[in-house]
Amino acid sequence: MLKVDAITNIFSVRSNAFLTRKTFSVEGETKNFFLVYALFAVNTALLLSYLLGVNTQASTGYEIKQLEKQTVKLGEEQRLLNLKLSEVTAISVLSQDFENAGFVSADAPKYIKVGSENTAMLK
Repeated sequence: MLKVDAITNIFSVRSNAFLTRKTFSVEGETKNFFLVYALFAVNTALLLSYLLGVNTQASTGYEIKQLEKQTVKLGEEQRLLNLKLSEVTAISVLSQDFENAGFVSADAPKYIKVGSENTAMLK
């Protein structure tokens, strides 16, 4: 019967330990105190690193969006400049500019020999 009472006492002590908070020694409470603050510090560090990462990604995304807008704007500007360049360098525009400036077209130039060099002469 002694064995049965001892086993019953062990189970009752174990069940009571889970149901009620036992007072630990000062050394045990100090260990728990440091453990709680260490876990709090680790959680805080993880939270701050997460926030820093999210902030960095958000600002990078904003910069990428701004650069994409700038690329579209510069592409449109380049297209307009190429259009103006093609208008200015068109053969008909160049020929009209020459005629307006008083240039005369040379149909068939004749060359004369002066010394050892060839020189063109207008009719």
